[in-house]
Amino acid sequence: METSIPSPGNVALPSNLLHAIGHVTAIWAQLEFRIDSTIYYALERPDAPRIKTTLARPFDQRLDLLLELLPLILPKQAIDEWALALIGEIRALHPRRNLVVHGAVANSQQELKGKAVYWFRRVRWERPVRIAEKRALSVAQVERLATDISNQIAMAALMELYARP
Repeated sequence: METSIPSPGNVALPSNLLHAIGHVTAIWAQLEFRIDSTIYYALERPDAPRIKTTLARPFDQRLDLLLELLPLILPKQAIDEWALALIGEIRALHPRRNLVVHGAVANSQQELKGKAVYWFRRVRWERPVRIAEKRALSVAQVERLATDISNQIAMAALMELYARP
């Protein structure tokens, strides 16, 4: 059975889970930085559309914009061979990341099949309020998500290199 060490403060999460959530958050920030900088460099090109980069855009919209800009920065073969798959994989990771980073999880530990799991819940604050998603994850599963995100960073960095002037 997994052991959990209480975390200091009022977070109500064991430190190993808090660490895993932080790992997902930090590694996602690196990936998002690569994507945003790729968009920035692509928009600096003379043939790029004129778009205000100061406007905050949701992540899905930034991925859509990146898809639009791919022909400006990559040869068609690279787009077909790996860039579209990379964006698809990142798009698939995004809801999992959102659940871990934005999901309510405090005081939710439960034993399932001899393992400690934590119930991550995303709430829709509409009328009526409802739980939009609920999933039990172990610390190892949260760390696996961090690894899955990390595995995309090298290719995102390659895309950024192509975009640089």
